[in-house]
Amino acid sequence: MPQYKLIYFNLRGRAEYIRLIFAQADVQYKDERIKMEDWPSLKPKTPFGMLPVLEMDGKMLGGSQVIARYIAEKHGLAGSNDFETAFIASVVDAISDLLVKVAQFMHEKDECRKEEQRKELEEKSISDTFGHVEKLVAENKDGWIIGSKPTYGDLGVYATLEQLQEKFPNFSMDKFPKLSQLLKKVEGLPRIAKWLKDRPETHNEIQRDLHVVASKFRPIDSTRFFAVIDKVGLVGEMQRYNMRKSCDLDEDAEEGCSEDSSSHVESESDLSSDEEPTRQAIEKNRFITGGRV
Repeated sequence: MPQYKLIYFNLRGRAEYIRLIFAQADVQYKDERIKMEDWPSLKPKTPFGMLPVLEMDGKMLGGSQVIARYIAEKHGLAGSNDFETAFIASVVDAISDLLVKVAQFMHEKDECRKEEQRKELEEKSISDTFGHVEKLVAENKDGWIIGSKPTYGDLGVYATLEQLQEKFPNFSMDKFPKLSQLLKKVEGLPRIAKWLKDRPETHNEIQRDLHVVASKFRPIDSTRFFAVIDKVGLVGEMQRYNMRKSCDLDEDAEEGCSEDSSSHVESESDLSSDEEPTRQAIEKNRFITGGRV
C-alpha cells in the first residue's frame, strides 16, 4: 500500500472531507498541516499551486475532489457498481459548484457586498443545493445518498454541512429532516466518531471561539484578551467580524456601508504589536468587541 501524506493548512476546509474518507476507510496516512508562512515556498512545488495535495511515494496528486474520489475508489467507499459511482460523483459535483460560490464569498473584500452574498447563500443557494440532496436521501430507505452503506458522498455532505453551519449561522437544518438524520448516522460510524473526538483543533475553531468571547468579554480581562489575539494574529479577523455587524443595515441605509466604511477601521498592522496592548490602545479600538472593553 502506498505511503500517503495529505498536505493542507491547519484548517478543515477542503481537506476535512478527505480526512473523513481516510478515517472511515481505516487507512493510515500522514496529516501534514503546514504553517501559512511556509506556503509561498511550497506553492511552486504543488501540481496546480493549490492545496490540498496528496503525496504518494514521492508523487503528488492535486485537487480535493480528485483526491477524495481516488482514495474512496481505492478503499471501497465509491459505491457498489458503476451507476452508484457515477451517481455519487454527480452529488459531489453539485456540492462543489455551491462551494465555488462560498469561496467567492469568503474572498470578497468589500464588506457590504460580502453581506449581500452571505444573505443569498443563506436564503437561497445552500437551501437549493441541499434541498435536492434531501430528496435523494428521502428516496433511499437506507438513509444514505445511495445504496445500503456509507460512501464518500455521504462523508462529503457531512463535511460540507458541518462547516456551512459554522460559517452561516442563519442557515438552519430544520427543513432538512432526512439530511439531519444522515448527519447523525455519519457521526455514529465508529471510525468517524473516533476521528471527530480526537481530531486536532483548527484555526476555524479558534476564530469561532474568539467571536463568541469578544461579545461577552469582561472589562477586567480585556487587556489580556487583546494581547492574546495580537499574538495569534487574529486582530484582522475580529475587525472583519465587527465590520460585518456594521453592514447589517436596512436597504435604505446602504449608502452608509460603502467601501469608505473601511476608513473607520485601523489597519491590522496598526493594531498588532509585540508588546501587550495598553489601556489607551484598547479604548482606541473599542469597536473590536462592540464597545465592551
